[in-house]
Amino acid sequence: MTAIPRAPIRLSSIAFLVAGLWAAPAGRALSEYHKQVWQVEDGLPQGNVRAICQRRGGPLLVATGAGLVTFDGLHFASMKVDERDEFANEPVNAVLVARSGDLWIGTDDRGVIHRSGDRSVNVSESAGLAQERVRSLYEDESGVVWAATHTGIERIVNGKVEFLGALGVVPGDVTTNFAPDGRGGMLIVTSKGLFQWTAGRVRPVHLRNAGGGAITAIYRDRAGRVWAGTQRGALQLTSQGSTFIDQPVPGVHGPVHVILSDRSGDVWFGTRGHGLCRLSSDGMAHWTHAEGLGDDMIRSLYEDNEGNLWVGMLSGGLGRWRQTALVPFGLPEGFPNSLASAVAEDRGGDLWLGTWGEGLFRLRHGRLEPIMLPGAPRQAQIRALCEDPRGGIWIGTWYDGVFHFDGQKMVRYLTGTESYSNAVSALLVDRSGSLWVGTYMGLLKYQHGVPGAGTAEVLVPGKMITALREAPSGDILAGTSQGLYVLHQGFMSLLTRKDGLSHDTVISLSVDGMGAIWVGTKAGGIDRLAGGRVTRLPSGAGLPNLPVYSVLDDGHGFLWLASTRGVYMVPRSQLHEFSEGRRASVDSTRLARGEGMRSSECVGNSQPPATVTRDGALWFATARGFVHTRERSPIHSLEPPLPRISRVDIDRTPLPEGRTYRVPAGKLDIQFHFDAMRLSTPEQLQFRYKLEGYDADWTSTRARFALYRRLSPGRYRFLVGARDPGGEWAQHTAAADVEQLPFLYQRWWFQGLALASLAGVLALVVRWRVAAARARVALVLDERNRIAREWHDTLMADFAAISWQLEATQNRLADAPSEAAQALDLTQNMVKHCQAEARRIIWDLRGGQEPVGLLSEELSKTLCTMGPRVERETHLAVEGDETPLPPIFVHHLVCIGQEAVNNALRHASPHRVNIQVAFFSDHITLAIQDDGKGFEPPRAPQATPGHFGLAVMHERARKIGANLKIDSAPGSGTTITVEVGAPVARPTT
Repeated sequence: MTAIPRAPIRLSSIAFLVAGLWAAPAGRALSEYHKQVWQVEDGLPQGNVRAICQRRGGPLLVATGAGLVTFDGLHFASMKVDERDEFANEPVNAVLVARSGDLWIGTDDRGVIHRSGDRSVNVSESAGLAQERVRSLYEDESGVVWAATHTGIERIVNGKVEFLGALGVVPGDVTTNFAPDGRGGMLIVTSKGLFQWTAGRVRPVHLRNAGGGAITAIYRDRAGRVWAGTQRGALQLTSQGSTFIDQPVPGVHGPVHVILSDRSGDVWFGTRGHGLCRLSSDGMAHWTHAEGLGDDMIRSLYEDNEGNLWVGMLSGGLGRWRQTALVPFGLPEGFPNSLASAVAEDRGGDLWLGTWGEGLFRLRHGRLEPIMLPGAPRQAQIRALCEDPRGGIWIGTWYDGVFHFDGQKMVRYLTGTESYSNAVSALLVDRSGSLWVGTYMGLLKYQHGVPGAGTAEVLVPGKMITALREAPSGDILAGTSQGLYVLHQGFMSLLTRKDGLSHDTVISLSVDGMGAIWVGTKAGGIDRLAGGRVTRLPSGAGLPNLPVYSVLDDGHGFLWLASTRGVYMVPRSQLHEFSEGRRASVDSTRLARGEGMRSSECVGNSQPPATVTRDGALWFATARGFVHTRERSPIHSLEPPLPRISRVDIDRTPLPEGRTYRVPAGKLDIQFHFDAMRLSTPEQLQFRYKLEGYDADWTSTRARFALYRRLSPGRYRFLVGARDPGGEWAQHTAAADVEQLPFLYQRWWFQGLALASLAGVLALVVRWRVAAARARVALVLDERNRIAREWHDTLMADFAAISWQLEATQNRLADAPSEAAQALDLTQNMVKHCQAEARRIIWDLRGGQEPVGLLSEELSKTLCTMGPRVERETHLAVEGDETPLPPIFVHHLVCIGQEAVNNALRHASPHRVNIQVAFFSDHITLAIQDDGKGFEPPRAPQATPGHFGLAVMHERARKIGANLKIDSAPGSGTTITVEVGAPVARPTT
């Protein structure tokens, strides 16, 4: 049997898990630490790491043989030793962050440099100590800085150097020179040995165990214990009066170069040539180059404020040892180097571990022991494990049958189907005690809980059973390669892809603490079975698009999903809300190699591939052994990481650091760079940001920048927060004010001026157009008036002269009536008619604004001027109360009536023409009816040569807003009707 760490117990909260915030419990093996090394290929300036320290909440300060650098867990950045010297990058042997926050740097050839803010002072050169080689630096409780140099020991008080030359020089291989003695004094190591300084007096400290060789290091831990490193090992010093009693520390290999006590109380010894030694409550443990340490020459040790152990090596670079959320359990811990298969716990707390090729093991009281299966080879493949109500363990093998262990003996059972092509794939004992055996060829049920010949009930024959689970309702769920079977009170139903399954091949069945049933399929991700319905949960919203072999409920509000790329932690409430459509995504945290897994691949070829033990630990089978969670005592809790805005770029050009950034007009892009300090898991940090005045809500990301393009002019405020995966968001948010400057044309006064100018221009344009329109109208009126004057002065004068001549001729023939007299009389009437027409044309040209009489009167006058025949053959009738009309109405209606009568007399040969004017309250009607030949009215009025015609009648009606209707047919006479609304205002033509 192989000794291993004690069994894991209850898990704490997720924030503790991810950040690795606890001290290791007693018994944590060195192999269980997650180790990572950075070399020159990763940005480290040199593999010789001589000192490590950290400002509170800041990055590491790493002193190397090629200068000083900072490290945030992801990137190294060079740091000048002396800001006054651009090329001050000489070797640094020691670095100290004082309580005041000042930085003290011990160089290899320039002595001690004190940096306070941006101010640098070379303390050694100021004291006349040129080209000093500093070995180590230490600050005591009174704030005095102690320096060990190649010339001796120095005390630096208020910038002044006090040299203690009598103590001797300090060789280069002694770098842990100072330790408080607990009584206000200081223990000091030099080439002459160990000394005690008290109130300015120095005395040598003599030790009994001189066989350990010369003292090489001195250290006082948090518990007040004093440790001394020697050439051959280590001593623990106990104060007894004015002397010290020393006891050898067994198992430490010297020479010891550096000593460190971590927050759990374990003491680490860094040696020159023998790697690391750790003294814990479980004894001494070692880790050397043979186990994977980068270098057996340890130069420096440091524990950061997150509990990580940093190891500086002579040539092996910078190493980080971290306690992870998952603890590996494999070959280094004594488990066979084989593919893990299944894990289950019995009621006695023993853990049963199956492998694929190395048989079965039991973890009992912290010891691992192999379990022999009678009749089966030692290398049996374990396919299934389960516990029955009596605490017995059932073991299913590939083709060697089923075994049962009742706590005393192991019994083998054969189902009768064992073959190389038919294996046991799953086992289940339900609450009634029935045993269910899943095989490649179907499901066997043993009602009495024990396999026996002919006692098996065969269900779903020919189907390969991949998973078995009893639902909270008592239903038996059987996953197969052709769907999910649900056995309910003797009835069986099948759910397939058409019922909502993401794939017909089911690979896992799980039930969480709330009774929800989760189904893993070949398609990846998980489905939820509820109420006989299957809901597929979409991937890409925080869930892995990978095969899920198990879902475990840790009892603390989180579900753990084992996949082929690690273990995902998801808040249970979020996953339930997501499956019910009440949430768009979930906050998941992926745990993989960086969190303790030696292989990120969980396996699911056997059942169950994961389990929750009674004490709350979670175990997962992986391709390289098991991983599990374990008890952690939260003696040190980390606050959420504090975000900061590291840089702001405008079109990829960095801006000077400040709280307000002004973006010139014309710049397209503004990019905010931000980060937060987390040395444990920097790549796991989550950020959220928002640009107030632009973004409606927070944007979550793992990236460390945010880009905005083409911001509108105005003031904005950029906010960024950070958190560990699954943890709380930091209450503190980093902020930066941004002002996007406008172009000249975007300024309010420019826009106001532009609007005013535009209004002025528009006013000028309107005035110009009005003036131009008036000018055109005036020109038209002038032309019309000119034509009217010309007609009046010429044509009307000629008509008058002709009329006078005809009257004179008629007077001469008055006494001798004849046909010539009649012809003259007719000619005179026609001339009068032409005169009337000419007057109307002139009236039209002048705008028709002259006052006129009533419509009936104007119609009568017009009919009289058209000759005796018109007076004989026409009849004018007026209905209703006649009211005065605007001149333009009278003019156009008279012209329409005149044209209608003239057309009837000329073309229709009527016996009678009736003209009727009717006045109503809201409209006026003019109708001209004859009993002549009639005609076929055209569909559209056709213009005829001359002034008159149907087209002109329609045009005149349109000008006064009237409707003109022609009713006629050959042989049926003609009726022309004009209907116009009663005018309420004076219209215009």
